[in-house]
Amino acid sequence: MPLRIDREHTASRKNRHLNINILALVVTFGLLGFAIWETSFTARGDEPYAPSRDYDLQDIHTHLWFDGASRQFRGEVTERVAALRAGVVDFKFDSVGLNIKEVTVDGAPSKFSTTPNQLIVSLGRPATRGERHEILIRYSGQPKRGLYFVLPNQDYPHQPAEVWTQGEAEDTRYYIPLYDYPNDRTTSEMLLTVPSNWVTVSNGRLLGVTNEAGGAKTWDWKQSEPLSTYLISAIAGEFDEKDDSWNGVALRFLVPHGSEFEIQPTFARTKQMLDLFSSKLGVPYPWAQYAQTAVDGFTEGGMENTSATTLSVRDLVNPKLLPELRIGDDFVIAHEMAHQWFGDLVTCKDWANLWLNEGFATFFEHYWMEQHYGADEAAYDFWTDRRDWFAQKRLYPVPIVTRDFDDSTKYAGNVYDKAGWVLQMLREKLGDDDFFAALRFHPKGETLR
Repeated sequence: MPLRIDREHTASRKNRHLNINILALVVTFGLLGFAIWETSFTARGDEPYAPSRDYDLQDIHTHLWFDGASRQFRGEVTERVAALRAGVVDFKFDSVGLNIKEVTVDGAPSKFSTTPNQLIVSLGRPATRGERHEILIRYSGQPKRGLYFVLPNQDYPHQPAEVWTQGEAEDTRYYIPLYDYPNDRTTSEMLLTVPSNWVTVSNGRLLGVTNEAGGAKTWDWKQSEPLSTYLISAIAGEFDEKDDSWNGVALRFLVPHGSEFEIQPTFARTKQMLDLFSSKLGVPYPWAQYAQTAVDGFTEGGMENTSATTLSVRDLVNPKLLPELRIGDDFVIAHEMAHQWFGDLVTCKDWANLWLNEGFATFFEHYWMEQHYGADEAAYDFWTDRRDWFAQKRLYPVPIVTRDFDDSTKYAGNVYDKAGWVLQMLREKLGDDDFFAALRFHPKGETLR
């Protein structure tokens, strides 16, 4: 789950370690004004219960093209599904605001209908249990959520062009028609056709870049290990990039063009964090790459898309401020990295159990602080979390696991901070040996010490 920039639980933590210069702040909020807030958002409601599924989404292959002038896009998605019960006559895909142009089932044209929230594809006959189909959907849209354009205009003529997505909680459906809830996992492939001077980021491994007519290029990204669809990501635009590696894993650091000087001071401790988390969990970092991309106008503080975290330019550290910013933005970077295990590798079944994602990510951001900066630093940060939580009396009667919400972060102070404290409490009661042994996994089902 992202660190939310509009949530009270992040206020003191982010303010104490905010690493932005004033000019960047002004530009960012100016960009938000013309690039994002000009769009009217539709009402939303995150579902606290996992829906009953008629099919298993087994693979999704998406191709996106962008039209910056109109802030529109077109897409083509092929989804391989298997019926989970006999008698299913149609497959329902979450879809909001998309113009569905064509649907085929196993290569043959199919009847379909739409509602404000769904695309319904007819099979033409009842399916048998386990029956597999390949569904192709061609569509277009001018997204109100999920996919965002940040482009130069008359006020910001030098703004780097950027397109980025944000899927959690239930916003991937605004740019891909699909099953959009965390209780299913699928492999994924993302093709992005963009101008030749753009670079792209998505989940998994880059298979290749193909030259297209008219000077465009198509980038092909393949996520071979299953992920939940809210963790699908696509970023494209004018970015500066620095590449590295860690234990055979490709590391990518991307920032808007012109900000390359902020890469090293911002991400300098990435490898040390990967070492620490891999060691304590007994599971090496599980994905083919780890990309960290800072974008303008991001709607969250950070988002742990599988193998490809998205961050805000607010998280970047100006090297001139390093003497005053000993910790930099380690809180956000460690939090989103911890999600690569808790949230991405292991995913909550429904949003009511979001604390399993956020509590562990919060715990491990503090654990990083303890191990790298000392126990006093971590203790102080836990204390400030506690102080802020006690200032929110509305949280007192609400349990960490609740289904009384229509926004999965309505009680963010519980699913982040309080959940992190519970884990810290268990650690103190059990002791480090038993606590971390309980988190370590062996393929044969045994814990490792």
